Amino acid sequence: SEEVLKNLVGHEKEVTKLLFDDCGNLISGSKDRSIRIWELDSDSTTARTLKGHQDEVVSMDLAKNDFLFSGSRDGEIRKWDIPKLLCVE
Repeated sequence: SEEVLKNLVGHEKEVTKLLFDDCGNLISGSKDRSIRIWELDSDSTTARTLKGHQDEVVSMDLAKNDFLFSGSRDGEIRKWDIPKLLCVE
């Protein structure tokens, strides 16, 4: 039988993109225009949230585990400083 190991709830709309960083965190982008960073090896089911896109997040990629690049449906690309949780560009 299959069992759910952890249920992650937070996005208000569909999740459009998932990726893992080198620390084992799950990063999710959504149609709700937010990005969430989930620490899977902790007991918490809450996530750090990155907000700033004006349209749904449709693509993401990591650079050296320090920066996350995200793209939204309106053509905007953002660069996020993951350790500081800031949009730097």
